[in-house]
This record gives sequence, C-alpha cells and structure tokens, in this order.
Amino acid sequence: MHTFISTSCEETAHIATALAKQLAKGDCLLFFGDLGSGKTTFIKCLASQLSGCSPELIQSPTFQYVHQYDGLIKVCHFDLYRLHGDRDFFDLGLDELLTDDAISCIEWAERLSSEFYKDGILVHIKPKSDKTREISIVLPRNWK
Repeated sequence: MHTFISTSCEETAHIATALAKQLAKGDCLLFFGDLGSGKTTFIKCLASQLSGCSPELIQSPTFQYVHQYDGLIKVCHFDLYRLHGDRDFFDLGLDELLTDDAISCIEWAERLSSEFYKDGILVHIKPKSDKTREISIVLPRNWK
C-alpha cells in the first residue's frame, strides 16, 4: 500500500498524474470514500491526464452512472452512488463497459462485492481536515 497526504487540489492532481503514468488499458481503479472526500477531484485529474480531455469537461456521472472520455486512452468513469449492489450493476449492463481497451474508474466501489476488488487498484480517500486528504493506493498482487 502507498499512502500520500494531500493538502490541496494541486497536490491531489500531482498524485493522480503520477498514478496515471503507471496505468495501462484494461486497468480498473476502485474508489472508496465518503461523500465529499475528493474521489471526483482525483478522477478528474486522472482522466484528464489519460484521455487528454480538459478537467473542466470531466464531471461525475451520478445521474447517468457512467461517462466515457475518448482520447489518448479511453476512460470510463462510473458513479455507483445510487446502486444497491452487483445485481444493479449487471442489470444496467455496466459490466459490459469494463473492457481491455479502456481504463475504468469506479466511484462508490463499496456498492460492489469484494469479487470486483481482487484485480483492481483500490484507492481510498479520507478527509483529515477541510483541505487535507489521506490517499491510500493498494495495487493488486499481479501488478505489472
């Protein structure tokens, strides 16, 4: 596990950018954290770096469940806040978007069973104060 302390959006962007440089198509990142913890901020920076899209264009897909950003590398950004479990995920066909030609970022991953976690990159974000975040990244055993 790698743990970082971020005291600003700029530091969070730096951590996300460093992680983005290590990712490859097919990687799945699972994000954990309370409402307002900074998951979307982290993903905006990560997806922007990967896809080449402006961070301003990257929005949380809370009401659509997923946004896709095509560009340098395709990024699928899921927000599972309104789901109740794996069954909802599969019933909506969201599993079909987890492909080897994209990098997937899943907010509210705790809505899924632990079976999803075994090959994914786990990103836990915890607020420590108004501006400070603890960001822990757990890489899967089979990490390249």
